[in-house]
Formats: sequence, C-alpha cells, structure tokens
Amino acid sequence: MRQATYHIVDEPTRGPLERVVVNPLWPFLALMVAGSLVGGTWLALNAFAMGSATRRREVAALVAILVGMLVLIVGISVLHRAEVFPTWTLPYVRIGVRVARMLPAYFVFTWQSRSFALFTYVGGEVRNGLWFLLAIFFLSTSALVESGPIARFLFAL
Repeated sequence: MRQATYHIVDEPTRGPLERVVVNPLWPFLALMVAGSLVGGTWLALNAFAMGSATRRREVAALVAILVGMLVLIVGISVLHRAEVFPTWTLPYVRIGVRVARMLPAYFVFTWQSRSFALFTYVGGEVRNGLWFLLAIFFLSTSALVESGPIARFLFAL
C-alpha cells in the first residue's frame, strides 16, 4: 500500500517543546504588559514549540524589536538630556515608543496565528497561558514599584 504524498507546506513540525504551546494571544498580551524582553521571549519559545513554519522570520522580527527598543530608549534619553524634548512631551514620546514596539509584534502575532491554527487543526495540544500572563503582570508591576531604574529600563524594552 502506498503512503499518501499530500503535505501541507506550512504544517507545523512536531518537537519536544510541543507541550508548552499556547495561543499566540497570550505572549502578545505579555509583550504589552511586561515589555519586549519577556513577551518577545515567550513568542519566540511559542514559535519553536509549535514548529512554526515562519519561526525564523518571527525570531528575526523579535530581535529587531529588542534592538530597536534599545536604540529608541537610549536615543530618547540622550535627546531628553540635551533638552531636545521638553518634559511635557515625554508622555507622547512614550506612546510613540510603545507603538514602535507593538507594530512589529503584531506582525509576529499574525504570522504565529496562522501556524497556531494549523497546529490545532492537526491535533496539537494547547495550554492556557492566562495564569502565566497574570503572574507576569503581577511580578512586573511589583518589580516596577519596588525597583530602581535598571528594572524600569528592562521592562521598558
């Protein structure tokens, strides 16, 4: 008997991390809540765990987000110290930084959502990421309240 030769090109590949796959919405929300370092790492882990066909592109975009945030934060700090930005504009600048982080992250989310749909279609088991997201939220909030500028910088990434 011949084996079927039909193959979905974007079909996720099975791997040892398959047990930690969550809906990409949860890491995307973590990126909003706790920054690119935590949320981006979770998105990258999720891409490799589900065997996403676009995982290299996703990781490249996530690395670009981290590098871009680092450059933006340092650049804005330098410009603020040089008094290019008046103090009253800083809340608006922060919104711009968040938008600059969220736009590429949204693309990663949509790429990963396609692979996630195929992953669930072929019978992959999905975990609930809500509890991890809540833990990230409360840890990041308490860390920001009780910490110094280094922790605030890391959560700003």
